[in-house]
Amino acid sequence: MTRTTASRRLSRRHVGVMAVAALALAGVAPGVAEAAGELPGGLTPETAVAVGLDTSFPGSNQAATSVSAYPNLPYWSSTVWYSFTTSVPGIVTVQTSDVTYDSTLELWTSARTIVAYDDDGAGYPASRIRTGLSAGTYLLGLAGFSGQRGTATVSVTFTPMVPTAPTALQVTPATRWRPSPGRRRPSRGT
Repeated sequence: MTRTTASRRLSRRHVGVMAVAALALAGVAPGVAEAAGELPGGLTPETAVAVGLDTSFPGSNQAATSVSAYPNLPYWSSTVWYSFTTSVPGIVTVQTSDVTYDSTLELWTSARTIVAYDDDGAGYPASRIRTGLSAGTYLLGLAGFSGQRGTATVSVTFTPMVPTAPTALQVTPATRWRPSPGRRRPSRGT
């Protein structure tokens, strides 16, 4: 192995290690916040904590503020923010369970348009949103009815809507065109 090949491998490894360390220091490395027992959301949509699809995490809105600086955002008070990105259209289901307060959920596009919201859709005090989404980034607000705060397990599941090929195709032979009795075939330009 040449010195340049070895230094490239070392350099790539070093960049990878530094990237993981930076993410861990920023608090966005998967598992870091979960090891502490909860994954507090961001206090604003701009600081939303990224979560994956098809995952569950211990969420908390205990650090949330009651007043929002955004008109009509959030829908409920005491909201903390998470985000996720879909690369294809599909159906997302977000649900809270093991809640210690009357939780609410709200789903927004990254352009701040409300997609769906719910209070008690999974049975009091839990919430549930199920809706179709286009590919894109979405903001998920975990809040409390009347400003309540607490913890909840938040589950996000995503089912892609990938078109499927038709399975029952039939091919029929074409028939040759024949003029009706008494009709002549059109002439070709003369």
